[in-house]
Amino acid sequence: MRQRLSRFLLAPIRILLWPIKKVWRGLGIIGLWLRRSLGTAVFGLRRVLQRLLRPVWHLYRRVGFGLQRGLIRLLRPVWLFWGRMGLAFRNILTWFIWRPLLFITAPLRFIWRRWLKRATKAAVLRLGQALFWLWTQGARFAGWLLVRPARALLRRIAARWHDGRPGRLRRRREAYSRFMVWRARLRVALLRPHPPRRSIVAPPVPVQEKPRPMRPTTRWATTVVAVSFVAVASLLTAQQAPELNRVVAQGDYQLSSSKFAEDATEIPLTPTATSTPAPTPTPWATPDPLNSGGSVAFTLRQNGDSDIYALSIGQSQPIRLTNDLADDRDPAWSPDGRRLAFASRRDGNWEIYVMTLASGNVRRLTHDAAFDAGPSWSPDGQWLVYESYHQDNLDLYLIRADGEQGPLRLTQHPAPDFSPSWSPAGRHIAFTSWRSGNKDLFILSLDEAADDAARNVTNSPNLQEDYPIFSPDSAALAYSENGTGF
Repeated sequence: MRQRLSRFLLAPIRILLWPIKKVWRGLGIIGLWLRRSLGTAVFGLRRVLQRLLRPVWHLYRRVGFGLQRGLIRLLRPVWLFWGRMGLAFRNILTWFIWRPLLFITAPLRFIWRRWLKRATKAAVLRLGQALFWLWTQGARFAGWLLVRPARALLRRIAARWHDGRPGRLRRRREAYSRFMVWRARLRVALLRPHPPRRSIVAPPVPVQEKPRPMRPTTRWATTVVAVSFVAVASLLTAQQAPELNRVVAQGDYQLSSSKFAEDATEIPLTPTATSTPAPTPTPWATPDPLNSGGSVAFTLRQNGDSDIYALSIGQSQPIRLTNDLADDRDPAWSPDGRRLAFASRRDGNWEIYVMTLASGNVRRLTHDAAFDAGPSWSPDGQWLVYESYHQDNLDLYLIRADGEQGPLRLTQHPAPDFSPSWSPAGRHIAFTSWRSGNKDLFILSLDEAADDAARNVTNSPNLQEDYPIFSPDSAALAYSENGTGF
């Protein structure tokens, strides 16, 4: 049964393979015929060439053999002569030089073999031992001279290596910080959503504040005040009732009370003109909102535009200091309170500006295509430190407040440095940096302005500190931390 089933299943396959076998067999026959035909043709061509070239080959062979025999016949006497001359020269050297030398040196060789050989061998052995001893002693002495300095050098290298561990850890953190910054930038570049090209951004709609509903306590208080006012008014009216009989209202109005109806007479109401005193203006000094005990400068965004405002202590309405169509941000008071430094994009790029409050003049300090923001004043009011984005990195720069000198690069670390704050003492600058892999606060001394000299004062891997500001005595720092909320 199985054989029949296998035959039945293999029958279609055999039918399909039959023409392929026939074609393959035909191709094999054609290839064999071509092989035989080409072999026969090549063999015949070979025989024809042999028949044609055989006489030429025999002629060359005969000519070669004739030349060989002729050269042998010509050169054989010369070769025999040179051989005889060499043999004669050898005999002369043997009989006249070598044998006399052997005869003369025979006693010396006897003495050498008899007495000098052993003594020379022993002397050479002793000399070798002495040289080996000198070599070992010299090696020990050289080792004593070289090994100790080498060990001291190795110890110093090990100590330097151990002392350099914090630097290696810092460089490792810097490398990790660069990697994290690069990964964050790549992630932002890949995951940041982009609006469609034809999309239209709607302008911001101002939010209108709704009137707050009155509380039940306020309603009850209003009702009690109103009732008290009506009661007081009624009492006063009742006390002045005897004098109302002399007052007659216009028209047919009469007092309805019977107590005053008998004595009521009509008296025409004629207005009497009285002189009204005119208001006399009195001199009063107009208050200066910026000199009333201190002001806070801040950025306020309204109607799609950011400007700088100042709010004085004890006031409720801020004063607008800038009024430009471009955005203004990061205001910073000068130490004397007469100037205000800020960042603005009014010339098409974020630059640092200084405003004189007395005249309202605005002066541009930086002139480059980089992003410049976050200014901070020096205590003497002559310099500004700010953050700037140059060469794909955010670093700190210095510039004079009058623009005569600078900008001068203060930090050159691969990690971003920003949010600078100048200490009131004038010799330190606090800033925020990603050098340790997260946002930490660093302090840089101007007496040693180098990236390696910056000191991490927070060193908190799990927190994100920013916006440092010194206390008036430069002994403490205030900052924000938004790792787990402000």
